[in-house]
Amino acid sequence: MIHEIFIKKYITQAPISIEGNTIKFDQEQAQEMVANIPQIFDLRPSADLRQLQEKILQEFQTSVVHLKDPETESPSCSPDMQKHFMMVSLDHMPFFYYPKECLETRGKWEALKRAVEFSGAKVTVQNANDRKNPQYFSCRDTYTMVNNIAYLSDPKSPGAQILKMAESMFPAISQRIDDSTRLQAFFSQRDQISQILGNTWFDGGNVIVHPRSRTVFWGMESYKGNMGIHLDGAHILQKTLNETQGQDWTVLPVLLSQMNKDPVLRMEDMVSQKQTPFYHLDMGMSEPLENGEVFIYPDMTYPYIFQKISDIVGQENILSITYEEGEKRSANMISNGMSIIMSSPSDRLKNLLHERGYQIISAQDFGVDRLGFTDADPHCLTNIIHQPTVP
Repeated sequence: MIHEIFIKKYITQAPISIEGNTIKFDQEQAQEMVANIPQIFDLRPSADLRQLQEKILQEFQTSVVHLKDPETESPSCSPDMQKHFMMVSLDHMPFFYYPKECLETRGKWEALKRAVEFSGAKVTVQNANDRKNPQYFSCRDTYTMVNNIAYLSDPKSPGAQILKMAESMFPAISQRIDDSTRLQAFFSQRDQISQILGNTWFDGGNVIVHPRSRTVFWGMESYKGNMGIHLDGAHILQKTLNETQGQDWTVLPVLLSQMNKDPVLRMEDMVSQKQTPFYHLDMGMSEPLENGEVFIYPDMTYPYIFQKISDIVGQENILSITYEEGEKRSANMISNGMSIIMSSPSDRLKNLLHERGYQIISAQDFGVDRLGFTDADPHCLTNIIHQPTVP
């Protein structure tokens, strides 16, 4: 039996062309890739192999994604209020997909990029081919931005060393570790300050910055065996912020109540697809909107911590979401001025935001079912390069 997983990984590198709103494969190069499968994998001709090649070739020939243009006018955004986002290219698909799935994933990525630009924000795409391992696409995890200073994980921290032990199973981990050095050079070229958080490893998806109160919400597992490491990171971030920001900041640890299992058991949940959708803070809590509102699923944390969050952002600014809305990644959104970029907002959230004067830009506006893929949506797949600062 042919090991299809290796062939899937090979064909994800097929070149994709974008012409207007149409996304498809370069047919000449795709046919060449399929013809070379026996040589690449040292396979003898067989009926099974020919059947597999025919299936792949047919998908290359018939797969196409048609995006559409939004029917509403692009919102106005003055240059001094414009945000600047980073995304990572999908020149190499990070999954073991067949052609149709590759194209659909690329279509969702392209729709997200267009949605961000439609909001009036700027997008810089980091070329995956420039990276040591192009499989890591969720650039939110690699750093967090506070008043245009980038704070990065320490590649020499104990957390990074633990991750290296799993590199053979998850090769994209090497990219996360390499990113801190690469991004320091990137921000240096832009004359922006970046700061390594010494002896600390964190996921940017567990960091929500609330500039108006000068608070950083620091998501962390509630599994007791790992709490000490995460609390140390929170203390180091607060100390570093106070040294580099010129103002006093507070870092509030937010225990994720559904992340209270031993990591081995959580891995089993991931494999069986029973993992909670609220495994990162930004899955159950959004960044603040233009007028200060915050989406939050109250039960993602414990009642006393939820009360602290409410006191900090203001009870009037708490926009509670349901479990089902959280599953649809409603909190995993980004904003640019009065524009909200969300994958699949519920009708209830649409009405709530419209009543408050916001314009929603969603997957539906671009003819796709989601502005993301796997476990990543707009917040995960983007990161801030520059944004207006809050006095």
